[in-house]
Amino acid sequence: MMIEKQGNIGEFVAAIATVITLIYLAFQLRQNTRALKAAAFQNVTSEMGKNVEHIMDNGELAEILVKGTAEPESLTPAETLRLSAVYVSSFRRLESVYVQYSLGTMEQENKQGFEISMIPLLQMPFCQKWWSEAKIAFYEPFVRHIDESMDSGKFPQKMPSIRLPESAEGSAARNSS
Repeated sequence: MMIEKQGNIGEFVAAIATVITLIYLAFQLRQNTRALKAAAFQNVTSEMGKNVEHIMDNGELAEILVKGTAEPESLTPAETLRLSAVYVSSFRRLESVYVQYSLGTMEQENKQGFEISMIPLLQMPFCQKWWSEAKIAFYEPFVRHIDESMDSGKFPQKMPSIRLPESAEGSAARNSS
């Protein structure tokens, strides 16, 4: 009888230890998920910042962007290639944001912030043409999302984070109407 009583007490203690362990593991999992989301956000923020850094550090590229925004038909083949490469790089990064959101490692508000800083580019004639030709190389659900976002009209006509010269903005607004 005494051994049976000690066995019951042992089972009870083991059950309590198991519950405590599960609570601890749940807490650790929640902390790990938060850390994963923070790391994913930091990585995407850093990558998206590179879009601006390339333009900021390269005056010639900035000139090409302004020229391509205002008068895309005046770009030389080399300038067209460089501007296309900027868009490929930029939209690959935005695609990464979409995938991170789809995987649950990015919040809706964060995704929208990145989209608001990028999708208005598609209002510009050069980028519209580039996207119509290049989107076949991107992740199909991302392409659908971008196209639906553009059709919804929920994004601003101008890039809120980058101010282009008035002539370029005016040209983009005229061409998108």
